[in-house]
Amino acid sequence: MNKKALRLKISICMMMLSMLISCQSIKQEPDLSYQVDSFMEADNLQENNNLAESKYLEQDNPFLEKDVGNTRVDYGYKMLYGKWLVENKVGESYRLDIQDISDVIGKMFKFSREKVNLYYNGQEIEIEFPEYDIVIIPLDEQTTYFPYMPTMNKLGINGNYVTIFSIKGYDTYFILKDDESLIMFYKDAYLELKRIEHEDGYNSFYHAL
Repeated sequence: MNKKALRLKISICMMMLSMLISCQSIKQEPDLSYQVDSFMEADNLQENNNLAESKYLEQDNPFLEKDVGNTRVDYGYKMLYGKWLVENKVGESYRLDIQDISDVIGKMFKFSREKVNLYYNGQEIEIEFPEYDIVIIPLDEQTTYFPYMPTMNKLGINGNYVTIFSIKGYDTYFILKDDESLIMFYKDAYLELKRIEHEDGYNSFYHAL
């Protein structure tokens, strides 16, 4: 092989090698646009589902607990919600001299999720967005809850459990006797309250303790 042919062959090989290296150095960027579209569609679908679920909970579930004034309240119709009238004394301490409780006889109490009206320390009190403290305790013939007081059984409260509630920040306690009667612990005496009316929108088929 002569020198001219050899140089030509070497030149062709170098050109082919250069082209091969150039092809390998070029990186094909993957097309991710379909993935981005898929993610966006998934996010939109989740957002729509969350919105639909939120609307369902708000519109079709009136008993859902919600945040109102930074206080969790129950939007179901509790037995204690409504207006109550203090009627008379039904029990007193066995040990202490009873103070005059005539100031509260005939007073109206109102309980709801938005507002409470009660009589406390000689004053009419209004509380917006109240926070209720509610306890449910086992009930038997000897249950008293407050020392030196008549048993629940003597007050006509029967069953396996009894519900007692108060308004946070106030040391007046109320015992649910039944749907129409409350017993209030006041000045070491028990006073009975009778229901005047239920809360607006009350549904007799649903009420919580």
